[in-house]
Amino acid sequence: MYRRMMPVALALLVVATARAADLKTMKNATIKGDLVSVNDKEIVFDKGGEKITLPLAEVMYIDFGPPSKLPKDTKFADLELTDGTLLHCKGVAHGDKTVTATLLDERKVEVPNGAVSGILYDAHLPELRKEWTERLGTKRARDYLAINFEGEVKFLDGLIIGPTADGKALTFRRASDGKKVDVDFDRLAGAMYNRPLDPAAPPVKAKLSDAAANLILASGASLGEGGLTVTTPSGAKFVYPLDRLSRLDYGSGNLAYLSDLEPAQLKMTSTEDSLFRNRLRRDKNLEDEPLRVRGVTYAKGLALHATTELEYDLRGDWRVFSCMAGFDDGIGGHAGPVVLTVEGDGRELKRVVFDRKDKFKPEEIAVNVKDVRKLRIVVGSGDLLDVGKHLDLGDAKVSK
Repeated sequence: MYRRMMPVALALLVVATARAADLKTMKNATIKGDLVSVNDKEIVFDKGGEKITLPLAEVMYIDFGPPSKLPKDTKFADLELTDGTLLHCKGVAHGDKTVTATLLDERKVEVPNGAVSGILYDAHLPELRKEWTERLGTKRARDYLAINFEGEVKFLDGLIIGPTADGKALTFRRASDGKKVDVDFDRLAGAMYNRPLDPAAPPVKAKLSDAAANLILASGASLGEGGLTVTTPSGAKFVYPLDRLSRLDYGSGNLAYLSDLEPAQLKMTSTEDSLFRNRLRRDKNLEDEPLRVRGVTYAKGLALHATTELEYDLRGDWRVFSCMAGFDDGIGGHAGPVVLTVEGDGRELKRVVFDRKDKFKPEEIAVNVKDVRKLRIVVGSGDLLDVGKHLDLGDAKVSK
């Protein structure tokens, strides 16, 4: 049963006419054309008949249409997922396994129950939304219901069990006395679940905003006949015709390249100080040439000589550290072990040993750093000498 089908402003029902997209690169260049394909590694753009392929790491955002805002008189419910995806809805229906949302532009989407973080039925009310946001943003041990009591909204904590068989109410076990109660959907102002995102969930790679002012956090995207298919870290999937998109953003707040961050601590030592003065380079190799590992050139990354130790203050804000680690194609070196160690708050998260004799192949690193405050990266030698030993960390970044 739908909870409170709401009137929608006519402006939201008008689908924007498809137009050429504008792609902005990390180097602040603008490319005008059409999106041809997109996957987890690259974007292909058609610029006047010329096909241009760009790695995702070089894309800031793609604009498909002007930013959208909800008219002030729009009434709506907000459906938020555990990964931060936020949908403005005309109505929300609860099922045994899924929640079905009718968006403000009349599209229907299904979301797994386990992906739902909260539903605010009267999200258009500023005071309720303010209190809701404050509660949703704090750590909690139980679920919450926001219930209308004679014009006043009260919050009750406990356990949300699920919808009743007739779909008219939500069964809730109160924490105060352990009793089960059925709360009619018409009395609900909101339902908040104690469901953190799985730490093993894939990282956010892009933010998608659409013509109805929804925000989708995407861990994957692909282009097909039906439009752009995006998957969120929580497992929800959405298909968007391109004329309903506003922006596909790969840069704003989703990730940070280590070469753009200042390390909180930097320690560089060597047994060959006179020979190797260059210990660390940002976005270049140790000879100030492009970073290139096994035939792949990286616009962003770090070049580190052994022994170099870096520590970054993440403040628990990021979920994944990733890079492609290996020997630079343009710089020689001596045989012997080079050790890459990644630590989080003093705990070893990853350790890889490279050697030009038997492990010349680069290795893709992806480490869970959820709640990590101090990220430490060490490139060291596995024996007594560090002469001629170094590594590139291509595309080294933290992401959400």
